[in-house]
Amino acid sequence: MSNGTAANVKVGPGTLYFAPLASTEPTDLTTAWDVAWVQMGYTDAGHSFNDNPKFDAIEVAEEVTPIRYEESTREMSVDFDLAEMTAQNVSKAFNGGTITINNRLIGSATIVASTGVFTTTAPHLLVVGNPVVLGAITTTTGVTAGTTYYVRTVPSGTAFTLSTTLGGSALSLTSDGSTVSVTEVGDTVSFEPPVAGVAATRVMIGWEAADHKERWIFRKCLQTGKVKVARQKSPNKATIPMSFMLEVVDGALPFKAIFGS
Repeated sequence: MSNGTAANVKVGPGTLYFAPLASTEPTDLTTAWDVAWVQMGYTDAGHSFNDNPKFDAIEVAEEVTPIRYEESTREMSVDFDLAEMTAQNVSKAFNGGTITINNRLIGSATIVASTGVFTTTAPHLLVVGNPVVLGAITTTTGVTAGTTYYVRTVPSGTAFTLSTTLGGSALSLTSDGSTVSVTEVGDTVSFEPPVAGVAATRVMIGWEAADHKERWIFRKCLQTGKVKVARQKSPNKATIPMSFMLEVVDGALPFKAIFGS
């Protein structure tokens, strides 16, 4: 006869999410997380939720033993080391800041309608899937300036073809022509920390177990840990350590957990 329920013994990590304060919370284990919740990606060793209450003794002169203990403070935190080095993750470590998406101007290009090939005067450095925007177009139809397209194939270092969707079919072009500019959208993303003294940005943190039988929502969190990004010899990887302290939330408790019955 079993001495317990094996399914209730949990192992393994799950998926961590960030969201702005007051985002829609999940209420069950099956509905997808709201679009406001963004996955944090890989971690070094999962995460930990810590609850550190402090109880102080209530003493009276007539008793040697305290007559009772009362809770005086309660500190709760969510700790993890993110393993994906992105501007989004770094901004959470600094409680805010500015993320800027930078475009890269490649230059002009000629267009051969029959093959759909755009040829640049200089190496374009594009790969399949890169988003690009074209400048003013001469003669060729079937492609529009200012619209985002996606690189479909790269026949050479100065040639590429486009599609309207990621992984979609080739454009249907008519008449050879040219475009005054080809620009790669979001070639780089830059981050600048918040100005010292500016109010820190609080976030919500969510977590879902890999078996989808457990969800936790931490409603108001502030990153108070030391930011230390170490670059070392392989196989040691760079991580972003974070320690989020939970704060009081108006009209709600600090966190909620949902379990499978």
